[in-house]
Amino acid sequence: TSLTDDGGKEKEYPPGFTAFWQFYPRKVGKGAAFNVWKRMTRADKEEAIEQAEAYGQAYDLAPESRRQFFKHPATWLNARGWEDDHAEWTLLIEGK
Repeated sequence: TSLTDDGGKEKEYPPGFTAFWQFYPRKVGKGAAFNVWKRMTRADKEEAIEQAEAYGQAYDLAPESRRQFFKHPATWLNARGWEDDHAEWTLLIEGK
């Protein structure tokens, strides 16, 4: 039994969102993240893609016990997380 109604094919997302998703470290709530993505400006999308890569690098540096504190992608997009000071990401890694 398929969980999708389109013959089991995975939904296709636009290239910009696909790039964002590739870089973003937490792979949860893809549909919710895409719903936010659709409402964003082109400039915000470009910045989000760039900063998602940096956020992913911070996630990779974090010990497993700290990774739960990194935001889900829809939350990060809604909160304009790409505008956060990267020092805050260091705090996520170090747990301070």
